[in-house]
Amino acid sequence: HLLVADHGGALDQYDLTTGKRTKSILSSVGMHGMDCVAVSDDGRWFAGGRTVQDIRLYDLKAGKEERVIPLVEKPDAQGSDHVKRVAFGPGGKVLYSGSARTGTTAWEIPTGKQLWRAGLAPYLAVDPLGRYVAAGGGFNNEVVRFTLLNAQTGDTARTVDVPPDPPAAEGPGQAPGQPMYPPYLIDLRFTPDGSRLVTAHYDGTGRQVARLNDDFRGPAGLGCSPDSRWLAVGRQDGKIVVWEVATQKKVLTLVGHDSAVRDVAFTPDGRGLVGNADLAP
Repeated sequence: HLLVADHGGALDQYDLTTGKRTKSILSSVGMHGMDCVAVSDDGRWFAGGRTVQDIRLYDLKAGKEERVIPLVEKPDAQGSDHVKRVAFGPGGKVLYSGSARTGTTAWEIPTGKQLWRAGLAPYLAVDPLGRYVAAGGGFNNEVVRFTLLNAQTGDTARTVDVPPDPPAAEGPGQAPGQPMYPPYLIDLRFTPDGSRLVTAHYDGTGRQVARLNDDFRGPAGLGCSPDSRWLAVGRQDGKIVVWEVATQKKVLTLVGHDSAVRDVAFTPDGRGLVGNADLAP
């Protein structure tokens, strides 16, 4: 099945064998829609992070909404603090959320009880082995960094400051001797085997053990193959670049999109790659 959520707040289920919608799980509730979604690895729970500081938790097995989890006691109905990431830990017992104002929060499933909160940035990734949550991102950090948190306690295991690339030739609005783009963190992923954390940055670099230098600038989408061998980067110029993780070598550049590629994903067998662009499929 395929689950499709939108910014109207609706959630629909499609049967991929027929291509038809089989169920309207949640109806539209106006513009209080979903910015991010996640499904637990056992296929039972769906979580949708909304634009109004809350998460809709749905029990796919029972076919009913379990609860709405508010990030704060009185959520902002104006939509000024979107839930930017939701992700389940292994086994679907814990849900993690990220937003700019509330940082990273761990929730017990299905009770919705808050387990811990760390005042960090809105983007996060969960270690497939259940050890860590990596958090960072945003465009207003005085110090550009990401942090590894203990997934059980929320305690900081390590904080990593990200150095910028060496300054390029000066351009409009660029101070002498300063890089054109700070290395704001814009996406991060654990490899499926849990051995590495991959991060992408606004200054056009992907980093993991070594730096994967590329010539793009701006937001990017990251995807890693199920065997942890390949890393794909969707770029602002419509290209998708594939790297071999072990050697840090660029092995393939895919073209054909006429706008920015916002997200990329591998098929479960690792032999196919899907890209999502602003204007082109």
